[in-house]
Amino acid sequence: MTSGTISLPTYSAINLWKHELTGQFSDGMWENSGPEGHYRFWCDLEVIKGLPGVETDRPWSCQKTGYRLGALYEVVGDRMVNLGRMGEALGKVVDYQHHVAAEYMPATFQEFLTATKETAPGGNYLGHVTQEEACAYYATVYTMRDLKDDMRAVKKAMHSLDNRR
Repeated sequence: MTSGTISLPTYSAINLWKHELTGQFSDGMWENSGPEGHYRFWCDLEVIKGLPGVETDRPWSCQKTGYRLGALYEVVGDRMVNLGRMGEALGKVVDYQHHVAAEYMPATFQEFLTATKETAPGGNYLGHVTQEEACAYYATVYTMRDLKDDMRAVKKAMHSLDNRR
């Protein structure tokens, strides 16, 4: 059962929410923070593209809206940039099932073409990325600045509950 919907303005932010942030809330950086179960509300949200905000019929079940998302940059910032890049590149054309492969994408398209499941780190994930998807990924520019813009939108969405709890 979902706790509601979180709307985020970019495909990159959506990908970051689905493949990085919810995991960090529950099993990563904030897994031992309180109150106990603080992550459940956020992990049970459906994510859609739209203006930043949260829609829920039970805002009182949200125990925490303040997470220092910027603290992730030092730990997994590079991975987040790749996830954002993959989300932006492919969000318009495919489902998000292969976006987690972003962590393992080689530096160049040529390296992608020569990578195999056996030789590439994350080869099992790369094996699901088509050449068309890889072309879109390598043609997309997504930087730390874009990541910070996306994290501001995520914070704005999360804090939209502050006055409703």
